Amino acid sequence: MTGGAQILGVLGSSTAAGGGATTFDSSWVARTVRYYKNLGQLSSFYDLAFSGSTTWNGMPTSYVFPPGLILAPTDTPDRADNVTNILRLGSSVVIIAYPSNDLYENFTMTQFMSNLHTIYDSVVAAGKTCWVTTTQPRDDANPTQRQILLAGKDSIMAEFPGRALDFWTPVTDPSTLGILPQYSKGDAIHLNDAGHAVIAQVAENTNIMDPVPLALTLTAFTARWTGQNVLLQWTGVNDDPSDPILFDVQRSTNGNAFSSLYKMTTTVSGSWSYTDNDCPAGIAYYRLSWLDGAKTSYSKTIPINHSTGKLSIDNLYLSGGSQLVTDMELPAPGDASIAILSLSGRLILRKAYSGLPQSGTLSIPLPQLAGGEYVLKIMTSNGQTTAKPFVKF
Repeated sequence: MTGGAQILGVLGSSTAAGGGATTFDSSWVARTVRYYKNLGQLSSFYDLAFSGSTTWNGMPTSYVFPPGLILAPTDTPDRADNVTNILRLGSSVVIIAYPSNDLYENFTMTQFMSNLHTIYDSVVAAGKTCWVTTTQPRDDANPTQRQILLAGKDSIMAEFPGRALDFWTPVTDPSTLGILPQYSKGDAIHLNDAGHAVIAQVAENTNIMDPVPLALTLTAFTARWTGQNVLLQWTGVNDDPSDPILFDVQRSTNGNAFSSLYKMTTTVSGSWSYTDNDCPAGIAYYRLSWLDGAKTSYSKTIPINHSTGKLSIDNLYLSGGSQLVTDMELPAPGDASIAILSLSGRLILRKAYSGLPQSGTLSIPLPQLAGGEYVLKIMTSNGQTTAKPFVKF
């Protein structure tokens, strides 16, 4: 154990309040509390989560709502349940857990991420440790909403490096983006006891109550196709140059068992890269591990699709605000066209390409876009189509 016992505070919605579990003692929060109490790292906890809550409920008391914002009565903050109060109660570690209500209720990704940052920054400014759980799947979400919830998971993992808890991957059916049947409560929204146990394991494995700050802050980690190879790039800030950081680039074919591809040691802040020239067929999963003293941490996991005869968008991100970059797989080398659409289906851009490789990276110049959510659609000459949402911040 490192350091003394601390106080855990939880902000969030119904799952964090125990929704879906047979009793609160079976919920992920209660399981997490028991685990750290047994280690002597937690003295008490406050769970201010409640059913139907969104990030708007968690905003600090001083927050001034944007003019013209329309909130339902259930979205109007109860000032007893926000970040200001969880800190006033003495929480030294805070978990923010709003897994789906914001995006399911059609608040924009920009609003959702901005609110999470405001709550997170309030905790960090108070000198406390903050963790953000990802989105979680819902069976009552339509296909577009499921893609948006997935994009929310990716955004949280990317924007809170080293401080995000992946509650999506262990309980999500990758083929439907719904809840894996063995973890479903049956109400299309919540996890059962087994599902709560799985995500509690994420909080336990991450060692959230460790008060020792990490010397390294990972600021970015990406994996994308470049021709027939996979380029992995990452950047980080080392706050303690006397403490060497050991990086380990890892790959998996099933998303669970990872093997090492490349290791390096550094004592400085900077940017690094590694090219995997031997990506196996099928879906390969990449992550970055780093050893900081005696503590091992992990980046988000990025899947790369190296299938043949299939159309797919493997990675999608904005570069410099004016270029949309996608790593894609075509059924065969040849022609394809792309379309950029609003979520309502309004066509913003259409462009045709010829002579594309079967696997590769495509950079698409974008017109001026307002902040919000959009969809990239790719269509091949033989009629196959695929689409993936993205967010312009």
